[in-house]
Amino acid sequence: HPPVAPPPVAPPPVAIPPRPELPEGPLLMKIKDAASLLGVHRVTIWRLVKASRLETVNLLGSVRVRRADVEALVAGGIRDSR
Repeated sequence: HPPVAPPPVAPPPVAIPPRPELPEGPLLMKIKDAASLLGVHRVTIWRLVKASRLETVNLLGSVRVRRADVEALVAGGIRDSR
């Protein structure tokens, strides 16, 4: 009898990385909403923008800030550029 080949071995399963968590709320926020989220006045948000600690996004003529940037500011992820 000819030798019998072993059955093919299935490749190991590929791990699918988990989907990143979607942030709660909108990705872009109005200045007043960012101020409310941080518990500060709107002027404080504009001061952070002027100091380059927070970046604005112009969306169809409206000024917004990224929610992720606001959260990073609180977490210490955005540093003073001076």
